[in-house]
Amino acid sequence: MSRLPEVAMSKTRNAFWWGVFLVPSLTLQSLLPGVDCLLAGFLLTLQERRYTDLFWVLPLLIVLQEGMGTREFGVVLLWYAAVGAIFFLGRWLFDIESFLYACLLSACLAACHFTIAFLMSPLYDVTVDVYRLRDESVYLALLLPVYWKLAQLTRKWAYADSTAYREN
Repeated sequence: MSRLPEVAMSKTRNAFWWGVFLVPSLTLQSLLPGVDCLLAGFLLTLQERRYTDLFWVLPLLIVLQEGMGTREFGVVLLWYAAVGAIFFLGRWLFDIESFLYACLLSACLAACHFTIAFLMSPLYDVTVDVYRLRDESVYLALLLPVYWKLAQLTRKWAYADSTAYREN
């Protein structure tokens, strides 16, 4: 029996899931400026080890972030590189499926968000409102674990009938 129809359905569901994921993520990000709501999708792709998806998802997320102007030009590359490094460092120490890992990673990423924004602001000659930046970091730390786990639960639908999700 050929797996071709199953793989095609899986890819169709995958593309549909990403389209559906982007709508609430972009809406939420417009309501919470400075908080990267697309980050849950990037982390989910890293968690699933779907590097073929990462090949097209990461540039899409970078273009969306740069286009929305949530950060200064070019800082998004540094942000996603730092997120990837922290994710892989945490992967060695914790079970990446656990909610505790999601909370710890979110706290580390909130500190990283604050640090990157604070350190890059003189480069762009931008004054930083430390209190606003602190609030953004707290929102990120509180929102990310919940949104990431919610995305993870809905993501299983994209591979519900295939062995592709269970192989990872």
